[in-house]
Amino acid sequence: MEPSREDIATVSEAAAAFLQKPIRSVRPIGHGSNNRNFLVETSAGRVVVKVSHQHKRHRALRDYQKEKWCIERSAALGVPGPTVLSVGEAAGNAYMIETFVDGVNGKKIDGDRTAIWRRLGEYARRTHSIKVTGWAEDLFDDAPGGQRAAWLRFLAYNIESLSEDDRLLELGVMNREQSRLVRGLFEGLKETTFHFGLNHGDLSIWNTLVDPSGKVSLLDWGSAEAHIVPHFDMLHVMGCHIRDGTPTAEEMSAFRQGYGLSDEEHERMKPELDRLLLLSSFDKLRWAIDRKPSAIPEFADRARKMLRLNLAAP
Repeated sequence: MEPSREDIATVSEAAAAFLQKPIRSVRPIGHGSNNRNFLVETSAGRVVVKVSHQHKRHRALRDYQKEKWCIERSAALGVPGPTVLSVGEAAGNAYMIETFVDGVNGKKIDGDRTAIWRRLGEYARRTHSIKVTGWAEDLFDDAPGGQRAAWLRFLAYNIESLSEDDRLLELGVMNREQSRLVRGLFEGLKETTFHFGLNHGDLSIWNTLVDPSGKVSLLDWGSAEAHIVPHFDMLHVMGCHIRDGTPTAEEMSAFRQGYGLSDEEHERMKPELDRLLLLSSFDKLRWAIDRKPSAIPEFADRARKMLRLNLAAP
């Protein structure tokens, strides 16, 4: 997709103001669900400038400030990545300027990638120790009753949504008997004691850069959340594995080893993780019903898969 004039104006204005150098070139270097990324070259070197997608602009500045905080806190614990140079607004849009990190994107590396996944496991363990007081995307939005109360409200919403007129019944995700079984699974989570911390939210091979020495840098904290640990980040990795086999079973094992989770510990956690994966898939489908109808078929299919996984469990 060709960058818009508006994007080029935002990137050029932001980079020129910060770097105080004439801009030699601006070129797109990819995009994710939250941003469009540009490589800017000046006589002083190269930087990366991120600008938000149109539908994210209402909270883009706050998201970039959150991302800056996450990058700085994780770097202090030894997690390599870019350095955030500036966050601000230009030409009516929010931006973030980062140092350019040299390396090959992990998804472009052929052959054995277990070392990358092992390193991601190590990074996850470190960042999960970072204390946050809020819930979900608002890392420091102290809710009444604290994080456990916020978690229980989230859980209660999903339990109460399992009603007689539930849209998930209409969509064929489950039948009424299965809905009652799901309610029991979700009710059981109320009794579990969880811990909370900072989760990256999108631990994946495509959010890494590997330099010639083998150092793995972690990118893109835009999906970071205050959530239960280690579960939330592990659910993302598990979900990707179930959907398309990436990471592979061997790579998932390497991720757990990097995290310091033994096979025995993982087996004890697995029923809990399966329930949480079902909860997450139902919650995201409900979000799509309310906010993004075009995504309903994709999210409904994921929810059906997670339901089969849980109901097939002994």
